[in-house]
Amino acid sequence: MARVPGITVSGRPPEQTARIAGTGIEVFEVLKVYDAADRDWQRLRDAFHWLSEEQLRAALRYAELHPEAMQQRFADENAAEAALERLWKEHPSTAPQPR
Repeated sequence: MARVPGITVSGRPPEQTARIAGTGIEVFEVLKVYDAADRDWQRLRDAFHWLSEEQLRAALRYAELHPEAMQQRFADENAAEAALERLWKEHPSTAPQPR
């Protein structure tokens, strides 16, 4: 895995997790928000206003260098969401209740 200054990686493949150093925020979470914001830089900055530009750019750089890992994480998240939806449909009492 290519190293990116400002990004730490913990765990061993395939369970590695990349985070912005000193924050605990996963690179994947930054990428997920960036995608949800239609890859709009200002919207990303607004969403993570407490992080520096350098921290956000490092996260996006890491994601760019590791597209397979990011794609796998998206696939895993989508599969987990689908599994929850099936569970809630089969067992409605387990579904979150509206507030």
